[in-house]
Amino acid sequence: MTLPKRLVELINSNICIDSITPLPSRYADVNNFNEIQAGYRFNSITKECLTSDENGSWRNSWFVFAQNYFNDPFYIDFTEEHMGFPVYYSPHGAGKWTQIKIADSIEHFELILREIKNNESQLPFDLNTLSLDIDLDNIFWAEVAGICNDAEEFS
Repeated sequence: MTLPKRLVELINSNICIDSITPLPSRYADVNNFNEIQAGYRFNSITKECLTSDENGSWRNSWFVFAQNYFNDPFYIDFTEEHMGFPVYYSPHGAGKWTQIKIADSIEHFELILREIKNNESQLPFDLNTLSLDIDLDNIFWAEVAGICNDAEEFS
């Protein structure tokens, strides 16, 4: 499988923000991209395919490129190249995958991560003060904002 150039660039940039646990802490290996798909696209022990068109299932066109501290996946839908590959996140739990769009494109996601990474040493900080184009009503970004704003967590 040939990975999109922008995806390879994002993976190779390896922007990890360990102090904000919902954000990526580990990226796929571009030379062994299938490894990070275990548990999402296939069962790592039986190798059984886990993709399905059923509601709440992992879709065949979804590919994980990063995980956070909790092993929650960040992924793109390979059918959405024409849209610049929006970035999605899904938390583990409830036995179903709930897709949450967190960035309009791979480039947008990388800009957000770089801006937060550049301000990581300033924790705590208010995400509203950064020049980010994100929806703080989005459940994922609301959680990130809460961690960024929680001074007690970093004292």
